Amino acid sequence: MKEEYSMKVVSCLNDFFKKNKEPLEVDLLRGLPPVVLLLKDGAKRSFPVETNLHDELLSDIKRLVQECLDPETLRNLDIDTDLPEFFVTKAPLYSPYHYLVTFIED
Repeated sequence: MKEEYSMKVVSCLNDFFKKNKEPLEVDLLRGLPPVVLLLKDGAKRSFPVETNLHDELLSDIKRLVQECLDPETLRNLDIDTDLPEFFVTKAPLYSPYHYLVTFIED
């Protein structure tokens, strides 16, 4: 993902989360490839280590990003590329309620 697209993606995701009443907020952590977003879970959901509910939240985050950044939305944002592959991980250095979304470049 090009650097100039990163802020458009952050705005789009924040608008999408607000519209869908998702308690998530996105900030740009790194605008250069690979683009890294910092996502905060405003609901402050926490999960015991022994449960796999946390993995479900990571899957939900990934699904929401894919829903928001579908091909039509990318075209409307004048982003001339498909959504690159990305992964979601915990960001424990920030808090138990923060996650990193990293877009993998070709």
